[in-house]
Amino acid sequence: MTDREATTPATPSILNDRVHNRGVAFSVRERAELGLTGRLPPAVLTLDEQAERAYNKLRAMPGGVARKLYLEHLHDRNETLYFTVLSGHPAELLPIVADPLAGDGMGQSAPDYHSPDGIYLSIGRPDDIEKSFATLGLGADDVDIIVCSDGEEIPGVGDGGVGGIQVAAGKLAIYAAAAGIRPSRVIPVSLDAGTDNQALRGDPFYLGSRRARRRGQGYDAFIRRYVQTVSRLFPGALLHFEAIDPEHARRILHAYSRGYRVFSDVQGTGAAVLAAIYAGIRVTGIPMKYQTAVAFGAGATGVAIADQLRDAMVADGATEEQARSQIWLVGTPAPVGLTETVHQAAPTILLGTSAVEGAFTREVIEAMCRVTGRPLILPVCGPASTAEAAPSDVIAWSDGRALVAAGAAGHDGAAFTIRQAGSFLVGPGLGLGVTVSGASRVTPTCCGPPLPPSPNGPTRRSRALRCCPWYGICGHRRRCSPRPSYAPRWPTASPSSIPRTRPRPSRTPCGCRPTPTFARIFLGEDGSERSGRAIRGERQARPGTGRRPTAGDRILGLVLLL
Repeated sequence: MTDREATTPATPSILNDRVHNRGVAFSVRERAELGLTGRLPPAVLTLDEQAERAYNKLRAMPGGVARKLYLEHLHDRNETLYFTVLSGHPAELLPIVADPLAGDGMGQSAPDYHSPDGIYLSIGRPDDIEKSFATLGLGADDVDIIVCSDGEEIPGVGDGGVGGIQVAAGKLAIYAAAAGIRPSRVIPVSLDAGTDNQALRGDPFYLGSRRARRRGQGYDAFIRRYVQTVSRLFPGALLHFEAIDPEHARRILHAYSRGYRVFSDVQGTGAAVLAAIYAGIRVTGIPMKYQTAVAFGAGATGVAIADQLRDAMVADGATEEQARSQIWLVGTPAPVGLTETVHQAAPTILLGTSAVEGAFTREVIEAMCRVTGRPLILPVCGPASTAEAAPSDVIAWSDGRALVAAGAAGHDGAAFTIRQAGSFLVGPGLGLGVTVSGASRVTPTCCGPPLPPSPNGPTRRSRALRCCPWYGICGHRRRCSPRPSYAPRWPTASPSSIPRTRPRPSRTPCGCRPTPTFARIFLGEDGSERSGRAIRGERQARPGTGRRPTAGDRILGLVLLL
């Protein structure tokens, strides 16, 4: 030991900047200019080459936990490369990002708490809400999506307390990878209302509040303060509630959906279920109005999905009374009672919202096959560890007749692709639709069934809606612009790189000429980044343009379904 102050080796700041770091994509000249000589391996790889190398390394890892940890490390080191890998393999990697358990091996432990870009709010300090967001230094037009979670209903974990912020961060990564929402324009938020998880409260290293979870009027007042404050600070942002108690989610939607841009994962799950059912109808040929559904799990999630199924049946021509009579809610636990219900109701759809592992037994599946030729089996809530049945078991017990989620026809050695029907598939389309359209709120029809047919035949508006999802947004009553096709991956590793739209056709599918307003959503004519709200303001200032979309427009629903 000496009296001289110890020094540590200097690390170039750009290597610690995940936004600007390009890794081995820096050329020899750039390395010399940035002081990186000798600090990187000698090879120079392009972004695509780095993405291929990272993906191959990811595929070689044994399980979901290792892959999730690798992706998190990649995100902290090189954000551009991270989203390029996700965007290149969404079907394989987005479920890993969305699942806090990463598929296996983490038991019932809560996710980690680290989220340097996040906001941590406590129910005991409501006055800190505005101060906390002020520390980000963001303006009113700088945020598009805010995902918050109180961690009470983390899939596969349960009450994870303050660890719910990792679920929020994972959802925002999907918004960026699948919808092209810029990562710098999103905020993950933890709403710490306490925890009822005794293991966490007894853990000396737990970083959240150790008191029992607050409910009732205190919780409602905290949520009200949060919604009002955030909506005032960022009036153009979508407020997404994730991994909260389904009953709380229903109350929040009922209280704030008419005046604020709020969305819940309960709505997303219902939309994913509807999409799976519509896909199954293409195989079975049974119209929606004649479907009969049994939902195992009569909690708030099951009731919310049942409401959306009822609306879909009514939209297809069924009466309200008929639609209600064709939906059966079964409480838990009752596999034996579930078999009896299947025999009595003769359903075409068996929906699992209970997260009771193994509830769909062989007897239940065989009973479904006896009452309908091609049953739709949809265990949609929770990760694989809490699913009512494994898809492979359902296929085997039904002799290949069952459609699991989106399903696939054929058996006798044919390969089956089981699609994941999760709410994380809905958020990107909804967030992009709200951001671009400037919708003042998210109505139930945004995640609901298609428009019912007009008794007087198709109108000009309904024809345009079927062929042009942007009708009513482009601002021209006789013109409509096509739905932009976003390339969510960053074109280069440059810090200024942002998502761009692909070349637009000269005419839309309905024959209208596209307007130039949405030619570049995030990129101005001078190359500067602009938000959807700024572009809408310019459009509204032009003569003859800027029709403001109404709450009844079906724009967002079409974005989701298309």
